[in-house]
Amino acid sequence: MCKKVEKHRAETDQTITGMLSKDETLGLVNVLKKMLKSSEDNK
Repeated sequence: MCKKVEKHRAETDQTITGMLSKDETLGLVNVLKKMLKSSEDNK
């Protein structure tokens, strides 16, 4: 189960990064990291 989800996530990431430019992708990653960090801080 876990491997299947991981594989799907990797494929999705590749699709998204393929559509976006490098700068947009980096910006998106930074936003996601901030969201993850803030959700971890809220725990």
